[in-house]
Amino acid sequence: MRCSEKCCTYICPANVYEWNDEKCLMTIRYENCLECGACKIACDKQNIIWRYPSSEYGVKFKNG
Repeated sequence: MRCSEKCCTYICPANVYEWNDEKCLMTIRYENCLECGACKIACDKQNIIWRYPSSEYGVKFKNG
């Protein structure tokens, strides 16, 4: 990741992205993703390449 701001670590409502300063490493927890697209919009460096899943293969919301 070539980004000094790491906005995805605080813009994501599901805490998918976590930056480790000690290791200079980004941890990504895909299983937490809500598919909202906030990370893609917020990343002005376009470091996140992400597409919505094909029809019927995304997150299944049970309550709403």
